[in-house]
Amino acid sequence: MLDKRPHILKYQVLTDGYEDNDGNWIAGKSEFVGEIPCRAVPNGKAVERLFEDGKTFVYSHTIYLDCDIEIKFFAGELIQVFDSKGRKLLEKPIHGNPEYRQLGAKIYV
Repeated sequence: MLDKRPHILKYQVLTDGYEDNDGNWIAGKSEFVGEIPCRAVPNGKAVERLFEDGKTFVYSHTIYLDCDIEIKFFAGELIQVFDSKGRKLLEKPIHGNPEYRQLGAKIYV
């Protein structure tokens, strides 16, 4: 049987640094969270995509997500995609705003 979403997407969450009660600066953190089922499809040829901001970009992968995801992604956010065995396939920023449609979402990286 074909697995519709064989990959796992994680997204980067950044926390700001702060000053503690003693006046010491505590640096912010960066971590990847979430385990969102997805399908990462490589761009087999150098196809340019025109985004809504008027910029064109040759993307390397299209990430397909289900339509019921609870988080919204935006251009510039860093994501990671893993295969079913936990091996990292890619780590890239999102290019252009993702497309959210009735049957699913598309992210271009």
